[in-house]
Amino acid sequence: MFSIYDTIELVRIMKKIYYFFLLLLFLIPIKTLAIVEKSDKEFITDSANLLHEDAEDYIVKYSDFLEKKRHVDYYVVTIRDLDGIELEDYAEQIFQEYKISDKGVLILISKNDRQLRVHVGVSLLEVISPDLVDQYINTYFLPYLEREEWNDGIINGYNAFYKYLCEQYQLDASEMEVDEQLDFITKNKTILMIAVLLFVAVCVRIYVMFYKKTTSNYRFSFVELLALVMLILLNIFAVSFSYLLQPYFILFVLAVEGFSYYSGITSLRGPRSVSKTPRVRKKRIQKKRKKRKK
Repeated sequence: MFSIYDTIELVRIMKKIYYFFLLLLFLIPIKTLAIVEKSDKEFITDSANLLHEDAEDYIVKYSDFLEKKRHVDYYVVTIRDLDGIELEDYAEQIFQEYKISDKGVLILISKNDRQLRVHVGVSLLEVISPDLVDQYINTYFLPYLEREEWNDGIINGYNAFYKYLCEQYQLDASEMEVDEQLDFITKNKTILMIAVLLFVAVCVRIYVMFYKKTTSNYRFSFVELLALVMLILLNIFAVSFSYLLQPYFILFVLAVEGFSYYSGITSLRGPRSVSKTPRVRKKRIQKKRKKRKK
């Protein structure tokens, strides 16, 4: 049997074991976010080497101006990969490590992961809404980044947000150049898609008219053949344009073309136009006979 002293000794041993495991728990290295180190230049860290030297100086110049005038921290950070970390977590950690204020904006790009995030500080959320961020990313960044034109895409997107901030804080940003050539297309995809669908439907109807002439042994003139070739080329262009708007749009275009062609061909073969003519002729003949009898 255990004596009271044995029990006390056992408790002491258990305490030592407990403290030993507790010490190990503190000594085990906890996995932290491998945040890229801040570069010597303020407002820019280009670890993925996506920017030219003059582009880095450009960002430093205008971000410094914005910080001095309105105390807005505007940073650009590029990395090679996220190493399994969520993009949003990475951006939040950079905010903390770089000591970016709540009145700040961070453009974070991971090259190998092909991910982009514009992280906005709490104080600027009323100025730059999440919807605006998505719109600017799709309009000013992605058209370039999809073609891997990293330098031009980052600068174009940087300028877009810079000009918007200057408008909100009443600063002069007239010298900032932003490419808005694709802005109309990205903003009006739905309207353009409807226009493409109507256009291809008209093209198919016209083609059916040409088909009707070929079935009646009609000979085409040079102008008509040229018009038919132009019609086919325009139709191909419309289908290609729908793919550029959105890849799955091409399915809708092909469906409309198939339906228009089928309905057009079946209308040409319908029996209604043939069956009505004898009835009309019979009625006219009967009227003429009645008049003669009178």
